[in-house]
Amino acid sequence: AATTMISEFGATKLVFSGVAGGLLAGQSIGDIVLGASVINYDMDCRAFKYPWDPSYQLRLGETPFVEWAHVYPADPELLKVARGAPPPAGAALSEGRIAS
Repeated sequence: AATTMISEFGATKLVFSGVAGGLLAGQSIGDIVLGASVINYDMDCRAFKYPWDPSYQLRLGETPFVEWAHVYPADPELLKVARGAPPPAGAALSEGRIAS
């Protein structure tokens, strides 16, 4: 869906919304976590070796041949907008790193 929004409609910013379990003490069902950054933790290519540099060890979450960061920061403008939105009644709002 994100690729379609970018390639077909020229989107320059995307907002991701998901459902997950919190790992920190004090987080409850219905709380909202604003992702200040996201890390891809489940892409595991550590067994892959580059033929030209077999000594290089890929990190958990790192994708071969893609020179992207391991941790992706949120867009500062969108994060500011999200911070300004009031949470639903009874929901706590916090900010942190999202693992995806």
